[in-house]
Amino acid sequence: MEYPLVSYCLFAYNQEEFIEAAVISAFEQDYPNLEIIISDDCSKDKTFDIITSLYQNYKGHHEITINRNTINLGVGAHVNKVITKLTNSNYIVLAGGDDISLPERTSLSYQLLSKKNVFSVHFNAILINEKGVELNKNIYEKSFDIESFDIYKYYKYGKNINGSTKAFNKKIYSVFNELEDTCPTEDTTLTFRSLLLGNSMLSYKVVAKRRIHSNNLSGANNIYKIDYRKILFQYLIDLNYSFKNNIIDNEKYRFIKNQIYQYYIKNFATQKIIRLKNLNTIKYLFYIMFSSKYSIKFKAFIIKLFIKQLYVF
Repeated sequence: MEYPLVSYCLFAYNQEEFIEAAVISAFEQDYPNLEIIISDDCSKDKTFDIITSLYQNYKGHHEITINRNTINLGVGAHVNKVITKLTNSNYIVLAGGDDISLPERTSLSYQLLSKKNVFSVHFNAILINEKGVELNKNIYEKSFDIESFDIYKYYKYGKNINGSTKAFNKKIYSVFNELEDTCPTEDTTLTFRSLLLGNSMLSYKVVAKRRIHSNNLSGANNIYKIDYRKILFQYLIDLNYSFKNNIIDNEKYRFIKNQIYQYYIKNFATQKIIRLKNLNTIKYLFYIMFSSKYSIKFKAFIIKLFIKQLYVF
């Protein structure tokens, strides 16, 4: 059996507490033809020192490259640099510096990515706390194995994609070029690109341990700092490009455009409502409730969210 080269890309930033376990799990990947790129986005703590020490003591057969950015680039620019400048393969596995991949993750990712018309894959993960203790809960609780979906199914069923186990075909970059440097996430944006080109696959097999802590990019301290306008901007760039270049037709274009604006409004509304002490938030809530622009279903969602946050705060 031939094993094409696969790139395992580990991204780190200020994760000195967790990075050792993440790097060791990268070294333990059982895929035989693997390059491992470990890139630190100019951490202010000892993250890169730990990476360097582990790299210098590595005795395995994988090809290892380590990188430290001289300035903090942020998510979009950091991912762009690693994918376009440091990887040499057509298959990319993404990993975070606070998570742990099981040894078979890369092998299983390649098996799915090698299927026809599949441009991204995602897997299940068991949740762990800051100390690495398993929380006896998976991200997905479905019992069946693999599900394939296109962009219609993705939006119809509201897929909640686990970014901590993403892998994708590098064609996503060769078709759409780099993400905008200011884009605050590679997660949904790369999945979106893969669905513009073809299909994505979700396996409910556990291939990683997803660490839950307050400093997760999607954690309690950061989720409401995300600038969803920049994510929307990235979506629109990719959507318009795919339409102009006949990757999608007019019907699909109109459907997707409506869906991504709903995504933006819903997340922007969530950020507004979470800051309940701000008078403008209340004004915004009344604007939604009395506007004919929004459906009854969306208004009901906003009311439920508002009530929920009253209890939280």
